[in-house]
Amino acid sequence: MIALTSAELVKLFRRSPVWRLAGVMAVVITALALVVSLSAPPASGVRPSALELSVPIGLIGCQVLAALVGAALGQEYQWRTLPLWLTRGALRGPLLVARFAAALPALVLVALVPIAVGLAFSLGDLDAALRASHLTLPTLGLVVLAMAFATLPYVALGLTLAVARRTAVAPVGGVLLLALLVEPILGQIAPRVGAYLPSVLAANLLSGGGEGRLVAALLIALYTAVVFALAVMLFRRQDLTG
Repeated sequence: MIALTSAELVKLFRRSPVWRLAGVMAVVITALALVVSLSAPPASGVRPSALELSVPIGLIGCQVLAALVGAALGQEYQWRTLPLWLTRGALRGPLLVARFAAALPALVLVALVPIAVGLAFSLGDLDAALRASHLTLPTLGLVVLAMAFATLPYVALGLTLAVARRTAVAPVGGVLLLALLVEPILGQIAPRVGAYLPSVLAANLLSGGGEGRLVAALLIALYTAVVFALAVMLFRRQDLTG
């Protein structure tokens, strides 16, 4: 299992999309910070700090990465590399678990980049930026981990769609459609349902109170487990020889 996960980590971090996405996150948060600093102050007179902007940008980046993780698995169906793993003795369940586990460090990286850039831009008035963001320096690491954890349902969904459709298009379209279109619309037209969507749970995990954070974490873990279990079940039943 450790060997499989290590191999998946090497594959994932050797691919340019992960590093490109991290670079895009740095560019986006830098551009936003410059636009905010150069623009006229809002009516309240308080501009959002780069650190405040870094958390939602980081979450979007993690969602995009979840789609790319699913796309990478979908490509392996097209390249027919999955049967090679099986002929080497790898079991299907552990192979998919290793792919899921390898996504965790990449999520942390993509979440960390905008936080680090936002922190660098806020060094001139760090105390004010931390207060405005309701953060402290010791909790910044926990925020990065929470962002990665909150994205796990999207990773599970991306892998499930890749397994179900055997293509790279389905996970990219499915994950981004859910995160960027379906969830915002559903949250507006059905607030009671929207309160249990992964994006809202992510917001609760990052900014809610003690009990709210616990409930959000449990629901995120439940969503992840159920969706990922579906991916494993489908993967075990697939004929990869045709």
